[in-house]
Amino acid sequence: MKKLLLAGVHHLGLYRLFTPFYGGHTSIILLHRVRPAQQTTGLDGGHEVTPEFLEAFIEERKRCGWRFISLDYLLDNYEECSRRKRNLIITLDDGYQDNYRYAYPLFQKYRVPFTIYVTTSFPDGTADLWWYKLASVVNNTQEIFIDSAMGTVVIPAAVDPRGAFRTLRRHFLSLGREEQADFLEDLMERYGSQYREERFAMSWDEILQLSRDELCTIGSHTTSHGNLRKLGREEALRDMVLAKSETEQRIGKPVLHFSYPYGTEQEASWREEQLAREAGFKTAVTTRIGNLFYEHIQHLYLLPRIPLQQGAFERLNPIYLSGMYSAIARRFRRVVTH
Repeated sequence: MKKLLLAGVHHLGLYRLFTPFYGGHTSIILLHRVRPAQQTTGLDGGHEVTPEFLEAFIEERKRCGWRFISLDYLLDNYEECSRRKRNLIITLDDGYQDNYRYAYPLFQKYRVPFTIYVTTSFPDGTADLWWYKLASVVNNTQEIFIDSAMGTVVIPAAVDPRGAFRTLRRHFLSLGREEQADFLEDLMERYGSQYREERFAMSWDEILQLSRDELCTIGSHTTSHGNLRKLGREEALRDMVLAKSETEQRIGKPVLHFSYPYGTEQEASWREEQLAREAGFKTAVTTRIGNLFYEHIQHLYLLPRIPLQQGAFERLNPIYLSGMYSAIARRFRRVVTH
């Protein structure tokens, strides 16, 4: 039903009616991985696009009069950006090696500024890729049984692998850090896994090279990509400050922009906004879906973004960019913060 409704809205172009009122002046695009189709997991489509798809998006937006700018340009020229409209900011979370290998050449080719928010455990080689471990379990079994507050839940992995992955991910993120480790260990032991380590992250040398390009802004994404809301105040602040400090030492430049891991209202709110301010950042982005309006100058630590989708939900892209989705989801409130 959702897919049929989405197809109808897209076909009729109803989203265009929302652009003058909810399109805002700037859209911050959220990306994670940019890699060839044969390398994707096929489960978490919202986190993977191909280089060809990204290049087509850049070309189409430029052709339609959109301007690609950096976060620093937005801050330094906020009034001008608000008047001009049709501004795009490209951001990529985590620090995957394919950002360097596949996305960076495209940004150079089209002179597109971009920001990469680095999780320091990625280049340090200590990151726990739990999401790929969950995906490997889904791909390796027919049904998955998990215990929850509602009792035993049966997840039909073979029938709906993408839905199964999202259910497992949602349950995993609801747990505390120690519970997460126990849950993942038990899951992989019971159902088996085809997970193999790969070179998924950029090295510090590659991050340093990117930082020397005027197109690139290196931001921070914590040390371990943990849910800040699950940490005490001082522990969360320490995590943010340590990641900022290490990245600054590695690239020899100030790191002034931050991305919250799992930046929904449940994981990043007023407390986390204050922590980002205390840690010394100038902006912080969330995963709330929405565009920027002039009023966001008062909410620079809770900026919404637009996730770029490829595949089954590709039709969402113009609906997100028009502001139609956020208008309906937020009861027609334009300025998305909380």
